Amino acid sequence: MEITQTTFPVFGLTWHEHSPDRTSILAYCGGGGSAKTGVHNSILVSHYAFGGELCMRLTIDTLEALCVHVSFGVTYLGHDGVVDVSQFPKEVVVLACVGKELRLYSAFEGRLLGKLECKDMINSAAMSCDGTLVAVACEGGMLYTYKLNGLPCNPPPPASSSSPNDEGGEEKKEEETAMEDKVVYAVTEFLPLAELKGHEKDVCSVAFRPTSHIGGKDDADTKYLLASSAKDGTCREWEATSGKCVAMMACTIPDSEKQQQPKKNARAAMLNKQVLVRGVAYSPCGNFLYTIASGRRGKAFLGKWQRVTETQKQQQKQLPPFLPWDNSCVSDVPVSAMSINKDGTVLALGNVEGEVLFIGVEDGNRIKSFSVHDLPVTCISARPANLQYTSLRSKGKKLVIDAVSVSADNKMSFITLQKERTTLFGFIRGLFKIIVLIAIMKYCFDECEEEIMSFDVGAAKHCLVGSPPGFVLEGPLH
Repeated sequence: MEITQTTFPVFGLTWHEHSPDRTSILAYCGGGGSAKTGVHNSILVSHYAFGGELCMRLTIDTLEALCVHVSFGVTYLGHDGVVDVSQFPKEVVVLACVGKELRLYSAFEGRLLGKLECKDMINSAAMSCDGTLVAVACEGGMLYTYKLNGLPCNPPPPASSSSPNDEGGEEKKEEETAMEDKVVYAVTEFLPLAELKGHEKDVCSVAFRPTSHIGGKDDADTKYLLASSAKDGTCREWEATSGKCVAMMACTIPDSEKQQQPKKNARAAMLNKQVLVRGVAYSPCGNFLYTIASGRRGKAFLGKWQRVTETQKQQQKQLPPFLPWDNSCVSDVPVSAMSINKDGTVLALGNVEGEVLFIGVEDGNRIKSFSVHDLPVTCISARPANLQYTSLRSKGKKLVIDAVSVSADNKMSFITLQKERTTLFGFIRGLFKIIVLIAIMKYCFDECEEEIMSFDVGAAKHCLVGSPPGFVLEGPLH
């Protein structure tokens, strides 16, 4: 585990593996919140080369507005058919929740590509796998979905009135055609799709199903599914384009685990009974949902929900869209951050006591835990690529990083579950150290056998160390 210091309290973090150049991109956001604190509100985008060396860093100043959440997306900026997408690479973008605004930044240049404003404060945002849709989760229980539409940075010049017969007319026409061909769609507008109504309290997180759209012979049959979790104790799945709620899961906490409050403090008792679902994540195939729920105090529970198959629906028509699979306790205190790795095998959790936990998805058991932060973990990001393709590694040991966590204590931790493999050189070096140590012990035992066997510590020490040389004793004191 490696810990680095940040220049401001961090509230949001996201991690992306950029496969074309084998780099890891980390973006984190935070700050002092207002100008009075003297701490700037910023978004930092760091690019790491293979092995963990920092190769580029961008700083985006959000001025007096505090950014509370960031996430990555990969999209064609001109995916609407006007531009041949095969001729342009995908753009890695940063979705930033800044107050009531959702801003879209380039992860490689830091420039603003587009923004939208909502009625309420934005808590979280996500982009679909194909980079065409964006979902926004707000306070008050509302979610909104938008379609991204590319706009040209430099619109093509108006058509010239010169005719081919005019002097230089042919050359001008060729130049205009070349300019039109070079138009790159680099600014994005958000086209409203649907309002997702259902949650009764603030929405904490939102995530698109990894498989993105499901089935359908044409675009009209295509469905984009997303999941959201809120402070009303529920997790919901939606159709992103229509806004229809297709599933609702009520997360529960066993009664025996709820903290008992004094009867005179009725408000505290009521708040403690409230179930908060702070995180939601899909399995890689999209057939399982994972939720993390707790009260304001007490233990946190990991819920596992299985999607009902078509065969099950045919056998029993009254089945809900998701069936509860497991609900296991994973932390003695509330969990404040959650993320699942690319393999779908490990969940990385951060709790309010600054501890980072790794939970096995199959059995719900704790793999390992680390005491990292002095304050609650505000965000955590698990490894976004398969083990063999992950480029972010610890310095020196070259071990793959499995999760990155942040907190308001100005710390960022890089945590690995991997163990350093012993090489032939390392084995020989360790064996040589053992042989030297045995030789020294044997020499000491041969020289001071009587003193050692008599368990006389003073005599053994005098025998091993010996008296000072004569010139030291006879020499003048300085």
